[in-house]
Amino acid sequence: MNSQQPFKNAVPHPSMFRLITVLITSCIALSAADANSSGRLVIVGGALSNKQGDIFEALLQSDLPREELKAAVIPAASTKPSHYGNAFRDTLVQCGLKTERVKVLPLAVRDDSSTEDIDESTWATNGNDKEIVSWIKQCDVVWFTGGDQSRITEVLQPNGQTTKSLRALNKLLKRGGTIGGTSAGAAIMSETMIVGGSSKGALLSGLATDKTVDQEDGPLLLDRGLGFFKHGIIDQHFDAKARLGRLVMATKKEDDSNFGFGIDENTALIVDLEAESATVAGASQVIVVGGYEMKSGENPTQFDNIRISSLGPGDTIDLTSKVVHPSEDKSATVGHEYYDIPQPNASGVMSGYGNLNMLLTRLLVDNKASTSATSYLFDESNSLGYRLKFSKDDKTRGYWNYRHGQVDHYTVVDVLLSIEPIELSIKSL
Repeated sequence: MNSQQPFKNAVPHPSMFRLITVLITSCIALSAADANSSGRLVIVGGALSNKQGDIFEALLQSDLPREELKAAVIPAASTKPSHYGNAFRDTLVQCGLKTERVKVLPLAVRDDSSTEDIDESTWATNGNDKEIVSWIKQCDVVWFTGGDQSRITEVLQPNGQTTKSLRALNKLLKRGGTIGGTSAGAAIMSETMIVGGSSKGALLSGLATDKTVDQEDGPLLLDRGLGFFKHGIIDQHFDAKARLGRLVMATKKEDDSNFGFGIDENTALIVDLEAESATVAGASQVIVVGGYEMKSGENPTQFDNIRISSLGPGDTIDLTSKVVHPSEDKSATVGHEYYDIPQPNASGVMSGYGNLNMLLTRLLVDNKASTSATSYLFDESNSLGYRLKFSKDDKTRGYWNYRHGQVDHYTVVDVLLSIEPIELSIKSL
């Protein structure tokens, strides 16, 4: 492994995810078109609070006064596009934009049950509408609401074809504008888009064989995204919905160039496309996954040497080298670890520090008593499970500081992860 570049330890495997290779290849032209973009992306992991001021500041950052900004809201992902589109328009107005300069664009595939006089499902073919394209061309900011990400691509990229609205969005980025989105509006940002599935479904069942969307369970479903973000695959609601396993499965491909970015709720990855760097804002963490050694390409799949980093608010990452820069107020945990928990493991709600962010920090990089921590994935109906072993080595770094009183804020760099299939049985005594 190259000691100068984190995550660059992937070993190619000729049988890996040919579907992803096809998806990426089909997007080369779109990526090339975005190569000279000077704009920004504000990619939110879902559940965005109107009070999360640093994210809204990033979204509306401009040389223009707020009242001169022109914005659009694309509500296509939602089951109630008018309702949620108008709600976010009102939020932007509360942030200082003029009502007449914020428009909810009629792009959707579902009828909104809260509107009696509008059938929003008739908006499904509006991707080439001249008025919509004209408004996007005038915009400084465009926002995608949450819902189902496949509805967004159905409107803007039907049957894989680029609409005029999508071309206008790419031009907006080229001229220095900002595109943001939450939840489904985050998933569409990358070239390969995660449509559905869970960590359990991805690891135990692999890729979905049809396009039935299940956001909470089932095998991993991938499709082509809109390609605004070309440095890896985006996932969202990351720690809340335990999506590490599905992101690892989504990022495995035939070369070592791809990475995954798992964004927590009420948290944003702020991407400077020209500088090819990103900063974290909001309430929680962004997990970066990259590099692996895959011992088996068939189920059960086994992985070694996955590299994981966890970035908090104020941390930055160089998207070309994947080098992480902790915020300047944090101090190294190495040699100054606070916790003393031998043989830590997390297996459910009765486990202390059981979620991913807690495990990486309290149980590992800030823990003097252990060099590894273990977690388990299992299904009572299936004898196959997985053991996840998170380990420190000489590349692993941790950084910490108190903020806002006594609130812990961490950065974790280059933790090793192995994912090993295990056979288990559960019975009552």
